[in-house]
Amino acid sequence: MCDLLKLDSANRIAGTPSNFKLQLNNTLSGRFRLKSFYAANSFYNINSSNSTIYFYDTVARVGTLESGFYSATTISAALQTLMNSVSSGYTVSFSTLTGKVTFANAAMFSLQFSNLAWSIAGVLVHRQYQTKNDISYAIIRTSR
Repeated sequence: MCDLLKLDSANRIAGTPSNFKLQLNNTLSGRFRLKSFYAANSFYNINSSNSTIYFYDTVARVGTLESGFYSATTISAALQTLMNSVSSGYTVSFSTLTGKVTFANAAMFSLQFSNLAWSIAGVLVHRQYQTKNDISYAIIRTSR
């Protein structure tokens, strides 16, 4: 005989969503196996290894985002605020139609990514872009 027992942190009697106690109606005995497990995505997509953006306008500039979980819209807004905190005139926007992030400034500028796997570029750019030149083109050329 196989019974299904569903344990859910939403039904906890004490604790937090990640460390909790449940009240069971019946005493359980026997062997059990885990059939499935569901967890919220609680990992940061921006952390200390990929939070820095380097860019050049009149001088070399650097900015670091706070670690956290960002959507395309919130990372665009955070990057615009960050870039304008160390320079001025930047707009960073996300298009829900194209799925692209666009960086713009009336003045000439460039984004600099030394290691694509461990930079903000790895979070911003679609997986189809593999080389440094592709990413530079995909990001910088769209800002004209």
